[in-house]
Amino acid sequence: MERSPEARAALVRLLPRSTCRCTNRSSGAIPHPSGRGRARPSTATRGPSISARPLLRNAPCRSPAPFKVPTSSPAPSLASPCPLPLPFTPIPLPTVHAAIPGHMTAVRAAAVLAAAAALALLLPGWAAAEWKLTKKGSVVTYDERSLLIDGKRDLFFSGAIHYPRSPPEMWPKLMKLAKEGGLNTIETYVFWNAHEPEPGKFNFEGRLDLIKFVKLIQEHDMYAVVRIGPFIQAEWNHGGLPYWLREIDRIIFRANNDPFKKEMEKFVRFIVQKLKDAELFASQGGPIILSQIENEYGNIKKDHVIEGDKYLEWAAQMALSTQTGVPWVMCKQSSAPGEVVTF
Repeated sequence: MERSPEARAALVRLLPRSTCRCTNRSSGAIPHPSGRGRARPSTATRGPSISARPLLRNAPCRSPAPFKVPTSSPAPSLASPCPLPLPFTPIPLPTVHAAIPGHMTAVRAAAVLAAAAALALLLPGWAAAEWKLTKKGSVVTYDERSLLIDGKRDLFFSGAIHYPRSPPEMWPKLMKLAKEGGLNTIETYVFWNAHEPEPGKFNFEGRLDLIKFVKLIQEHDMYAVVRIGPFIQAEWNHGGLPYWLREIDRIIFRANNDPFKKEMEKFVRFIVQKLKDAELFASQGGPIILSQIENEYGNIKKDHVIEGDKYLEWAAQMALSTQTGVPWVMCKQSSAPGEVVTF
């Protein structure tokens, strides 16, 4: 339908400045490459990276105004069609790429930290949760709603920092940045094949110093979640399982298999005792509020059918028998035996 010049002029006044068809070449406009009569403003008049997109023919040319960051935050007015945006105060996020080799791991860690910071923006009252553990020890329990520390609810913003993936010199900075980004909990796997490269020969030096790492979490007034596994996946070689396990006769990994269960139990009890000796569980006054046994077993349970249920039952009871004083959890498991929590 053909509109009168008055109607077209009225429509132009309602359009954003960058949407009109420019026909006035005298203002320094640059001809469109297609040669069809369209034009775009010159760099001197069009503002920063804003291109004119033609919608109406024969409309007077209006070059877009350069964007200016507001120095104040006036209250939005109903009379103003485009109120100025509120000023944004960025939250510093940890730079994890230097500490974690591998593109996938770095992206996943950055996503977790960014999500936690976003939640901190939405829930400023929870962003820096109060440190509730006591030096005398705390009781960590749970119900259908949340974890409770000494009977009080809290909200936990957790992010992963895997201690073997960065030198100890970087740990304090990573903790500091994580806390500034809104986290109050750090979780990590325990890397069996790194700690026990040969049967009975353990290494907890340098970047494998698990005890130093967990103590550093406490020094920064944050909680800790220790995922012992011992199968961890985590984009780590062999899922964290030592290669020498393959030399054991009749062994079947992560199954109701006596040779595997024997070695797994030895390692889990060794790690738990090491953490106990350093008094790092919340029940002892330490920062560890949760421990994890196994990892994402629900993904392969169907391959073991009934034997998979037996293995899970054994793993749960073995973990509970270590008496850490904090809840045990399983990850990606539709149901967990006994008092083990699933998520």
